[in-house]
Amino acid sequence: MTKVLFLAEAVTWSQVTRLLLLARALDANDSRFQVHFAASHFAPHLFGNATFERSHIHSLSPKE
Repeated sequence: MTKVLFLAEAVTWSQVTRLLLLARALDANDSRFQVHFAASHFAPHLFGNATFERSHIHSLSPKE
């Protein structure tokens, strides 16, 4: 099984959303991949039903 890590800085929603779409596609369509997503913030309305592993990272805030 190939492990794939998506690392997103939550500076803008577009950065997180693009990687989230890719992560969901790999996670749902191919059992050859183990998907892990790391970000500073996991918005419930975006990640609520995600089945892959998630990790919190420290990152710049959108205000910075």
